[in-house]
Amino acid sequence: MRIRRARYEDGLFVYALSQEPSVKAASVRTEPFSLEQHLAWWERRFMARTQAWWIGEAVGRPIGYVRYGRCGLAECTHMGSSEVSLAIHPDHRGRGHGARLLERTHGDALREL
Repeated sequence: MRIRRARYEDGLFVYALSQEPSVKAASVRTEPFSLEQHLAWWERRFMARTQAWWIGEAVGRPIGYVRYGRCGLAECTHMGSSEVSLAIHPDHRGRGHGARLLERTHGDALREL
């Protein structure tokens, strides 16, 4: 798996993965939301200096993401806390990709945030 920084255009992949039923069931926000709502959320979260995003890829295609964030946004569960969001596409689970995403990015996230 290759790990890279998320790019703005990854918002569509994050939306698609967030709509996958098992990802949705494990999310803080389980109610449905539109692509338009997601893109507004993505704009706020992706551009925030309190957020750090990475994408995991296999064969040049995104298979998962990790987001680290310092809370200060109204959307955070507990103001002043930190959140980690991790999702791996179901076709790529059980291979250690999530663990590798966390292992290879958490140090940078701690330094940046």
